[in-house]
Amino acid sequence: MLIQIYTDFTLAYGLGEEISYNFAAIEQYLMDQVLSGKPFIDLELRKFSFANEARMSGALTAVRHRIPQIELTPELKDAIAKELSESPQLLQACLQALEVVVGFLSSMGGTHVRSLPTHLFLTEYMKETLFFESSSLFATKTVSKHVQLQHILSLWKILDESLCVDPFANVSSKFKSELNETEESRLTDVASFLDLRVLVPALKEFMLNYLGENTSLGPDYVLKDIIGEYSDPQGTCFSDMDWFDQYFPGGDLLLRHIHAVYLILTKASAAR
Repeated sequence: MLIQIYTDFTLAYGLGEEISYNFAAIEQYLMDQVLSGKPFIDLELRKFSFANEARMSGALTAVRHRIPQIELTPELKDAIAKELSESPQLLQACLQALEVVVGFLSSMGGTHVRSLPTHLFLTEYMKETLFFESSSLFATKTVSKHVQLQHILSLWKILDESLCVDPFANVSSKFKSELNETEESRLTDVASFLDLRVLVPALKEFMLNYLGENTSLGPDYVLKDIIGEYSDPQGTCFSDMDWFDQYFPGGDLLLRHIHAVYLILTKASAAR
Protein backbone atom coordinates (compact mmCIF):
# COMPACT_ATOMS: atom_id res chain seq x y z
CA MET A 1 0.00 0.00 0.00
CA LEU A 2 2.80 2.43 0.91
CA ILE A 3 4.58 1.76 -2.37
CA GLN A 4 1.39 2.39 -4.33
CA ILE A 5 0.77 5.71 -2.60
CA TYR A 6 4.22 7.04 -3.46
CA THR A 7 4.42 5.66 -7.01
CA ASP A 8 4.52 8.04 -9.96
CA PHE A 9 3.22 6.73 -13.29
CA THR A 10 1.29 7.89 -16.33
CA LEU A 11 -1.80 6.61 -18.10
CA ALA A 12 -0.64 7.96 -21.45
CA TYR A 13 -0.70 5.49 -24.32
CA GLY A 14 2.53 3.53 -24.64
CA LEU A 15 4.05 4.91 -21.45
CA GLY A 16 2.43 2.60 -18.90
CA GLU A 17 5.69 0.84 -18.10
CA GLU A 18 7.41 4.07 -17.03
CA ILE A 19 7.06 3.87 -13.24
CA SER A 20 9.12 5.75 -10.65
CA TYR A 21 9.05 5.73 -6.86
CA ASN A 22 9.33 8.71 -4.52
CA PHE A 23 11.87 7.13 -2.16
CA ALA A 24 12.42 10.37 -0.25
CA ALA A 25 8.73 10.54 0.65
CA ILE A 26 8.68 6.85 1.60
CA GLU A 27 11.69 7.36 3.86
CA GLN A 28 10.11 10.39 5.53
CA TYR A 29 6.84 8.49 6.08
CA LEU A 30 8.68 5.61 7.77
CA MET A 31 10.60 8.03 9.99
CA ASP A 32 7.41 9.84 11.03
CA GLN A 33 5.20 6.78 11.52
CA VAL A 34 7.65 4.07 12.65
CA LEU A 35 10.75 5.65 14.16
CA SER A 36 9.37 8.84 15.67
CA GLY A 37 9.44 8.73 19.47
CA LYS A 38 11.51 5.53 19.61
CA PRO A 39 14.63 5.49 21.83
CA PHE A 40 18.03 5.55 20.20
CA ILE A 41 20.15 2.40 20.28
CA ASP A 42 23.49 2.77 22.02
CA LEU A 43 25.53 0.47 19.80
CA GLU A 44 28.81 -0.82 21.14
CA LEU A 45 31.24 -2.65 18.86
CA ARG A 46 34.19 -4.42 20.40
CA LYS A 47 37.38 -3.56 18.57
CA PHE A 48 40.25 -6.02 18.20
CA SER A 49 43.68 -4.78 17.25
CA PHE A 50 46.48 -7.23 16.72
CA ALA A 51 50.18 -6.41 16.95
CA ASN A 52 51.57 -5.19 13.59
CA GLU A 53 48.18 -5.76 11.93
CA ALA A 54 48.15 -2.38 10.24
CA ARG A 55 51.66 -2.75 8.84
CA MET A 56 51.35 -6.35 7.72
CA SER A 57 48.05 -5.78 5.93
CA GLY A 58 49.58 -2.96 3.86
CA ALA A 59 47.36 -0.40 5.57
CA LEU A 60 50.26 1.97 6.22
CA THR A 61 51.16 2.00 2.55
CA ALA A 62 47.52 2.63 1.62
CA VAL A 63 47.33 5.61 3.99
CA ARG A 64 50.57 7.03 2.60
CA HIS A 65 49.12 7.00 -0.92
CA ARG A 66 45.76 8.42 0.16
CA ILE A 67 46.89 11.19 2.51
CA PRO A 68 50.17 13.01 1.74
CA GLN A 69 52.52 12.47 4.67
CA ILE A 70 55.29 14.57 6.17
CA GLU A 71 57.65 13.94 9.06
CA LEU A 72 57.24 15.51 12.48
CA THR A 73 60.06 17.82 13.48
CA PRO A 74 62.94 16.23 15.44
CA GLU A 75 61.91 18.27 18.48
CA LEU A 76 58.35 16.90 18.41
CA LYS A 77 59.60 13.35 17.86
CA ASP A 78 61.83 13.62 20.91
CA ALA A 79 59.02 15.14 22.97
CA ILE A 80 56.59 12.33 22.09
CA ALA A 81 59.15 9.61 22.75
CA LYS A 82 60.07 11.17 26.08
CA GLU A 83 56.44 11.58 27.12
CA LEU A 84 55.71 7.90 26.46
CA SER A 85 59.02 6.40 27.58
CA GLU A 86 58.02 6.03 31.23
CA SER A 87 54.95 3.87 30.54
CA PRO A 88 55.18 0.85 28.21
CA GLN A 89 51.47 0.23 28.82
CA LEU A 90 50.57 3.73 27.60
CA LEU A 91 52.88 3.31 24.62
CA GLN A 92 51.21 0.03 23.64
CA ALA A 93 47.74 1.53 24.08
CA CYS A 94 48.63 4.49 21.87
CA LEU A 95 49.91 2.19 19.12
CA GLN A 96 46.74 0.08 19.28
CA ALA A 97 44.56 3.19 19.00
CA LEU A 98 46.59 4.42 16.05
CA GLU A 99 46.18 1.03 14.35
CA VAL A 100 42.41 1.48 14.49
CA VAL A 101 42.71 4.90 12.82
CA VAL A 102 45.10 3.59 10.16
CA GLY A 103 42.86 0.62 9.47
CA PHE A 104 39.83 2.87 9.04
CA LEU A 105 41.58 5.36 6.75
CA SER A 106 43.04 2.59 4.58
CA SER A 107 39.67 0.89 4.09
CA MET A 108 37.48 3.94 3.46
CA GLY A 109 36.53 5.04 -0.03
CA GLY A 110 38.67 7.57 -1.83
CA THR A 111 36.01 10.29 -1.65
CA HIS A 112 36.01 10.23 2.15
CA VAL A 113 39.80 10.36 2.39
CA ARG A 114 40.25 13.06 -0.24
CA SER A 115 37.80 15.27 1.62
CA LEU A 116 39.99 15.24 4.72
CA PRO A 117 42.32 18.21 5.19
CA THR A 118 45.85 16.97 5.86
CA HIS A 119 46.21 19.55 8.66
CA LEU A 120 43.22 18.14 10.57
CA PHE A 121 44.39 17.16 14.04
CA LEU A 122 44.50 13.42 14.66
CA THR A 123 42.66 13.55 17.98
CA GLU A 124 39.97 15.80 16.48
CA TYR A 125 39.41 13.27 13.69
CA MET A 126 39.21 10.43 16.21
CA LYS A 127 36.60 12.27 18.29
CA GLU A 128 34.40 13.74 15.57
CA THR A 129 34.58 11.07 12.86
CA LEU A 130 35.46 7.82 14.62
CA PHE A 131 33.53 8.75 17.79
CA PHE A 132 36.31 7.90 20.22
CA GLU A 133 35.10 9.02 23.63
CA SER A 134 38.48 8.32 25.20
CA SER A 135 41.88 7.19 24.02
CA SER A 136 45.41 7.02 25.32
CA LEU A 137 46.37 9.36 22.49
CA PHE A 138 44.14 12.05 24.02
CA ALA A 139 46.21 11.89 27.20
CA THR A 140 49.43 12.49 25.32
CA LYS A 141 49.79 16.27 25.29
CA THR A 142 52.28 16.53 22.43
CA VAL A 143 50.20 14.27 20.19
CA SER A 144 46.96 16.09 20.99
CA LYS A 145 48.47 19.50 20.36
CA HIS A 146 50.67 18.91 17.32
CA VAL A 147 49.97 15.66 15.42
CA GLN A 148 47.82 16.01 12.31
CA LEU A 149 46.61 13.45 9.76
CA GLN A 150 49.65 14.23 7.63
CA HIS A 151 51.85 13.03 10.52
CA ILE A 152 50.24 9.61 11.04
CA LEU A 153 53.10 7.57 9.58
CA SER A 154 55.70 9.65 11.39
CA LEU A 155 53.87 9.03 14.68
CA TRP A 156 53.57 5.33 13.86
CA LYS A 157 57.34 5.05 13.41
CA ILE A 158 57.97 6.69 16.79
CA LEU A 159 55.59 4.35 18.63
CA ASP A 160 56.66 1.23 16.77
CA GLU A 161 60.38 1.86 17.24
CA SER A 162 59.89 2.66 20.91
CA LEU A 163 58.14 -0.67 21.47
CA CYS A 164 60.39 -2.87 19.36
CA VAL A 165 64.06 -3.35 20.22
CA ASP A 166 64.71 -4.79 16.75
CA PRO A 167 62.22 -3.36 14.24
CA PHE A 168 63.46 -5.84 11.64
CA ALA A 169 62.89 -8.96 13.72
CA ASN A 170 60.13 -10.08 11.34
CA VAL A 171 62.16 -9.43 8.18
CA SER A 172 63.35 -12.69 6.63
CA SER A 173 67.02 -13.49 7.21
CA LYS A 174 67.55 -14.02 3.48
CA PHE A 175 67.42 -10.22 3.09
CA LYS A 176 70.09 -9.56 5.71
CA SER A 177 73.25 -10.58 3.82
CA GLU A 178 76.37 -8.54 4.49
CA LEU A 179 78.13 -6.43 1.87
CA ASN A 180 81.72 -7.11 0.94
CA GLU A 181 84.31 -4.34 1.41
CA THR A 182 84.13 -3.20 -2.21
CA GLU A 183 80.36 -2.91 -2.20
CA GLU A 184 80.34 -1.13 1.16
CA SER A 185 83.00 1.34 0.04
CA ARG A 186 81.14 2.03 -3.19
CA LEU A 187 77.89 2.71 -1.34
CA THR A 188 79.61 4.96 1.20
CA ASP A 189 81.20 6.99 -1.60
CA VAL A 190 77.88 7.80 -3.27
CA ALA A 191 75.86 8.35 -0.07
CA SER A 192 76.47 12.10 -0.16
CA PHE A 193 74.73 12.30 -3.55
CA LEU A 194 71.59 10.50 -2.37
CA ASP A 195 68.56 12.11 -0.74
CA LEU A 196 68.80 10.05 2.43
CA ARG A 197 65.90 11.86 4.10
CA VAL A 198 63.62 10.16 1.58
CA LEU A 199 65.54 6.99 0.73
CA VAL A 200 66.33 5.69 4.23
CA PRO A 201 62.70 5.72 5.47
CA ALA A 202 61.61 4.14 2.18
CA LEU A 203 64.08 1.26 2.57
CA LYS A 204 62.83 0.61 6.07
CA GLU A 205 59.18 0.79 5.09
CA PHE A 206 59.75 -1.59 2.19
CA MET A 207 61.44 -4.16 4.42
CA LEU A 208 58.71 -4.02 7.04
CA ASN A 209 55.88 -4.17 4.52
CA TYR A 210 57.12 -6.68 1.97
CA LEU A 211 60.04 -8.75 3.22
CA GLY A 212 58.55 -10.93 5.96
CA GLU A 213 58.94 -14.69 6.08
CA ASN A 214 56.00 -15.23 3.70
CA THR A 215 57.14 -12.80 1.01
CA SER A 216 56.98 -13.84 -2.63
CA LEU A 217 60.06 -11.77 -3.44
CA GLY A 218 63.34 -13.54 -3.90
CA PRO A 219 66.70 -12.31 -2.59
CA ASP A 220 68.40 -12.20 -6.00
CA TYR A 221 66.46 -9.33 -7.52
CA VAL A 222 68.57 -6.25 -8.26
CA LEU A 223 67.91 -3.84 -5.39
CA LYS A 224 67.92 -0.75 -7.60
CA ASP A 225 65.22 -2.25 -9.83
CA ILE A 226 62.97 -3.12 -6.89
CA ILE A 227 63.32 0.17 -4.99
CA GLY A 228 63.13 2.09 -8.26
CA GLU A 229 59.48 1.05 -8.56
CA TYR A 230 58.74 2.14 -4.99
CA SER A 231 57.50 5.68 -4.43
CA ASP A 232 58.11 8.49 -1.97
CA PRO A 233 55.31 10.04 0.19
CA GLN A 234 54.35 12.31 -2.73
CA GLY A 235 53.86 9.31 -5.03
CA THR A 236 56.98 9.79 -7.18
CA CYS A 237 58.83 6.59 -8.11
CA PHE A 238 62.49 6.54 -7.18
CA SER A 239 63.36 5.52 -10.73
CA ASP A 240 62.06 8.94 -11.84
CA MET A 241 64.43 10.80 -9.49
CA ASP A 242 67.66 11.91 -11.13
CA TRP A 243 69.83 11.42 -8.04
CA PHE A 244 68.61 7.84 -7.60
CA ASP A 245 68.97 6.94 -11.26
CA GLN A 246 72.44 8.44 -11.50
CA TYR A 247 74.07 7.53 -8.19
CA PHE A 248 72.35 4.59 -6.51
CA PRO A 249 74.47 1.50 -7.25
CA GLY A 250 73.00 -1.25 -9.41
CA GLY A 251 74.45 -4.54 -10.54
CA ASP A 252 75.92 -6.39 -7.57
CA LEU A 253 73.63 -4.84 -4.95
CA LEU A 254 70.77 -7.31 -4.60
CA LEU A 255 67.62 -7.42 -2.54
CA ARG A 256 69.45 -9.74 -0.13
CA HIS A 257 71.60 -6.72 0.80
CA ILE A 258 68.78 -4.29 1.57
CA HIS A 259 69.19 -4.50 5.35
CA ALA A 260 72.93 -3.87 5.13
CA VAL A 261 72.35 -1.00 2.71
CA TYR A 262 69.82 0.50 5.10
CA LEU A 263 72.25 0.35 8.03
CA ILE A 264 75.06 1.98 6.06
CA LEU A 265 72.88 4.78 4.72
CA THR A 266 71.33 5.35 8.14
CA LYS A 267 74.81 5.85 9.55
CA ALA A 268 75.71 8.20 6.70
CA SER A 269 72.51 10.19 7.27
CA ALA A 270 73.25 10.60 10.98
CA ALA A 271 76.74 11.85 10.18
CA ARG A 272 75.46 14.73 8.05
